[in-house]
Amino acid sequence: PITTLSILPQGGNVTLSWPIATVGWILETTTNLTSPSWTAVPGVTNNSVTVTRGGGNAFFRLHY
Repeated sequence: PITTLSILPQGGNVTLSWPIATVGWILETTTNLTSPSWTAVPGVTNNSVTVTRGGGNAFFRLHY
């Protein structure tokens, strides 16, 4: 299955979401793409989560 991750900036936050009907995907994050260590993003509810913008890099992916 293929799905699309939407990213919506909102002030000092960013909301990441994907279609509610899409099941089985896990949102993961890392700060480095050269040697990534992907970890699950906490707080995802109904395929959506709002995270605080930080000062460094943050990369996200949906993993099935």
